[in-house]
Amino acid sequence: MELNWCLNTLYIKPHDIKSKIETCSKFGFKGVELWVEEIEDDPKLVKKILNDNGVYACSVEKIVGWFENDGELMGVPSNHLKIMDECKRRMELASMIGSNKIIACPSFSHRGFHAPLNQGVDYFKELVDIGKSYEIEPVIEFMGQTGQINNISSVLKFLSFIDNSRTIVDAYHVWRGGDSMSNLFKLKLNQIGMLHISDASGSIPRLEHKDRDRLLPGDGCIDLKGFLKNISIIGYNGNISLGVYNPKFWELSIFEAVKLARDKCNELFAF
Repeated sequence: MELNWCLNTLYIKPHDIKSKIETCSKFGFKGVELWVEEIEDDPKLVKKILNDNGVYACSVEKIVGWFENDGELMGVPSNHLKIMDECKRRMELASMIGSNKIIACPSFSHRGFHAPLNQGVDYFKELVDIGKSYEIEPVIEFMGQTGQINNISSVLKFLSFIDNSRTIVDAYHVWRGGDSMSNLFKLKLNQIGMLHISDASGSIPRLEHKDRDRLLPGDGCIDLKGFLKNISIIGYNGNISLGVYNPKFWELSIFEAVKLARDKCNELFAF
């Protein structure tokens, strides 16, 4: 099993983009998962820093609110055309730094409202069409703490209506959504767009666990070895991004944080 280890830069949020990319390269991460906010000021400079350090952008975070016509999380009016324009802008930015994927988050539940599934399907098809102009693939990520597309079965139902689309498979969201690692076998290889990985504290009830509580691999209760074993049986070879959004790691120097992440990944699965 060959995986390309990447690092989501929210893990090292306080640091500047140049330091993030240089340090990831130093410690053997082949790619980085960047956020729109990090690249929109000067995407050409970000592309140069990536190229100078031999690191690629495995994906860009993210487009949200498209499913339910809620512009709040992207800072635009809750209007379908405005939301799609913002999605288009973000896809163009991702393309400018050489990424070929952008994370598409499903319907959120923070307002107690879920859009109809067929609406989400229609709007996702629009995103796919927009992405073709920029050679960008919007990849939907099922999210365990949302109320609609929150597990493997629900994302497979969504994908069944859309030709040749894929999902991000995050070990954390598999656990948070109440799936077992054996349910990974419901997925076909061509339905997996990328992997995300992190651990979770067993002292926090699953349904109360939040992204900010995530831990580095091996420090929590998720069966990450089982996750990787089953993914290997499915036959996946490609990018796997470590995404730990816990503010406690922002207190470390960037050198300490990235070295610790690299060492934890090595313990789990050799680079």
